[in-house]
Amino acid sequence: MLFKFVEDPAQNLALNMINTASRSIGEGIEATLIKYKWEQAGFDERSLAAALAALLDEDWLEIHHPKDEPMLRFSPKAYEDFVRNNVYGDLVDDLPERISDPAERPLSEYELRSAVLDIYHELSLGLRGQVLSSTLARFWREADRRAEDLRAALDILLRDGYLEIVRREFDTQFRLTASGAAYMQPPPPPDALRAQMQPADPAVRHCPRPSDRALSRHLVTRIGSPNEAFDFEAMVALWRSDGLHRDWLLLSCELLLKRGYLEVAAAAPLGLQLTARGLSLREHATHPVRRLRTKLAIKQAADDLRKALEVPA
Repeated sequence: MLFKFVEDPAQNLALNMINTASRSIGEGIEATLIKYKWEQAGFDERSLAAALAALLDEDWLEIHHPKDEPMLRFSPKAYEDFVRNNVYGDLVDDLPERISDPAERPLSEYELRSAVLDIYHELSLGLRGQVLSSTLARFWREADRRAEDLRAALDILLRDGYLEIVRREFDTQFRLTASGAAYMQPPPPPDALRAQMQPADPAVRHCPRPSDRALSRHLVTRIGSPNEAFDFEAMVALWRSDGLHRDWLLLSCELLLKRGYLEVAAAAPLGLQLTARGLSLREHATHPVRRLRTKLAIKQAADDLRKALEVPA
C-alpha cells in the first residue's frame, strides 16, 4: 500500500519511493537510485521521467547537487501541503502499468549478474569503475531484493572475472574489469534464450569456470554441422557429456549472440545457427594450438566442477 500524495499513479509511486528511500529529509534520494528502484520493479523508465518532470514543474520536488551527485527531495511546499492535508493517513494501491513483473522466484545467473551490473550502468561507470559494497547494498535493499541474492550475485561476478575486489579495509570496493565492461554492452540475450534459464546453482558460485574465450571457442567447435541450425537441448546433452555446467552453455550462447557469432534460428524449440562471423570464429578456433589450449581449459573446468558437485560423506 502507498500513501496518497497525488492522484496520478506514476507521480504518486515516485513520491512514495522518495519518501521511503531518502537518506534524510534534507538530503533526499539519489536520482540514480530511484531510477534503478523503478526499473527493477518492472516499470517503464519513460513513465518515471514524465512523472518526475511533472512533479518538478509543480514544485512538489526539488533537485540539489551535494558532492556533484543529483539528489531529489520534497520541496517545502510539498511537506506543508502533505501535512496540512494529512496524506499520511490515506493509503492506496494504484500503480502505473508495468512493462515486466519483478521476479518472485529464484533468480538465474543472468538475472543476478544483470541486477548488479545495472547499478554500474545507472552510476555511469565503465571499465575500472568502482562501487562501495555499502552502495551496492543500499541499491539492492531499496529494490526490495534479498541480501543473500546480492552475495550470490557478487560471488558469480567475481568467479566470472567481471568484478574484482580492490580494497578490503573499512568498506570493500568492487571494480568493473574489462570482461565485465564488455559483458555489459548491448544487446541483452533474446527472450528465446532467457526462457531456457534456470535458477542459479549455489554449488557452482565459487567453482572456477573456463574463460569467456574458452567457452566461446568450445561451443563453436562442438557444433556438428556448422552450416545448419543446432538444437539447444541436443547441445545441452553434449555439453554435459563434456563435464560442463548447463549455465556455462547459456553464458556461452549469450556471449556469441551478443557479439554476432550466433543468431536465433527458431524460438521454440530453441535453435541457434552460426553467422558468417561465427563460421570464421569456428575456423579460427580449430587451429591445432588453439584447440589444444581450449581442450585443456575445458578439462580443468570439468575436473573443478566435478569436485564442486561432490557431496561430502
